[in-house]
Amino acid sequence: MHISNIPYTVLVCCFLMFRKAAAKDPTRGSPPLKIDLIFPRNETYNPSPMFPIIFSYGNPEMIPLFEPIISYTVWNPSNYNKSIHTELRDKPFVNRSSSNPHIEFDYYSYPFNTEGTWELSVHLRWANCYVQSPRERDLDERSSSPQKVP
Repeated sequence: MHISNIPYTVLVCCFLMFRKAAAKDPTRGSPPLKIDLIFPRNETYNPSPMFPIIFSYGNPEMIPLFEPIISYTVWNPSNYNKSIHTELRDKPFVNRSSSNPHIEFDYYSYPFNTEGTWELSVHLRWANCYVQSPRERDLDERSSSPQKVP
């Protein structure tokens, strides 16, 4: 008995077409503002006179809209009562006409010039504006205004 490969070939072609269409779907694209921790990663590093902490902002033209604020703290895991470094990174000033990622970094010397284990805790805050449409405002005004009862 011979089984034809045609149904499987058609199935694979359909899968590839739908996968490609989903990848090009603009509603499933990249986020409006992407912030990545570039360095350090969860790896082992040699002691160094300067230890960088680097963030990348994708879609820098969106930074003024979201006004991101990154704060991070470096801890020694054996003593969480006292942080080693705490930093607050306010919204960066960027060239909004550029489509290249914007890079922000800080570097520290002590205590990273000695061997040890460190924990980096990162927090992100952003602003979010919402403007009601005229229709929503009308509905709100009607529901909040006193109603006359005959």
